[in-house]
Amino acid sequence: LDNSGRVISVSKALRDKIAEIGVEPEKIRVVYNGIDNEIFKPLNKASTRRELGIAMDKKVILFVGNLKPVKGLIYLIEAFSGIAKGALPNAILIIIGEGELRRELENETKKLMIQNRVYMSGSKPHHEIPKWINACDLFCLPSLSEGMPNVILEALACGVPVVASSVGGIPEILTSTDYGFMVEPEKSEELREALLECLSKSWNREAIREYSSRFSWRNSAEMIYQEITAILSENGE
Repeated sequence: LDNSGRVISVSKALRDKIAEIGVEPEKIRVVYNGIDNEIFKPLNKASTRRELGIAMDKKVILFVGNLKPVKGLIYLIEAFSGIAKGALPNAILIIIGEGELRRELENETKKLMIQNRVYMSGSKPHHEIPKWINACDLFCLPSLSEGMPNVILEALACGVPVVASSVGGIPEILTSTDYGFMVEPEKSEELREALLECLSKSWNREAIREYSSRFSWRNSAEMIYQEITAILSENGE
């Protein structure tokens, strides 16, 4: 890092960590990851739900990611239990992904008696994820730690609001409650309240989609190109 002309960081949070280990702040640049807006875009909810076998009268919370402790899924299941047994008996939770926690999560849903409301759907091909996102009412990422999670950008690109932990680069994405809500990690009750508020709010999905357009791979590539050009110019090349 010390010998590099530039250090590219995908978030301000990671930039600060790089600076903390002694890298000159002046040569660190933040370039956010992007999404493919031609793949992740709003689709007709009724059509996607029909295709995926999800009833229109369901309130759908979606998680996509690895089933690892750092993703905070145990807190999501605890939060969802309060929703399913109380305010929204028509709510369902769909978990897409595989990992070491699968059996533990399945056992927890049985312990809480919500196994019929939580769907452990396993891994899905990446090209199918836009359908699942468009079929849901909100996307949730209750992680204990994150870098700059592209899956949140992908949800926003589909016009879907997000509830996520305020860790890593997430506060740099969810800059307004017009796009979703943030909660402290490991707080099941706070997460439950945020999920309920998100499900009850009327969202401007076009505005969410429009906001996400700034996170494009073209923008990211252009910024990196500019930095490479600057480095070559500085070196007289």
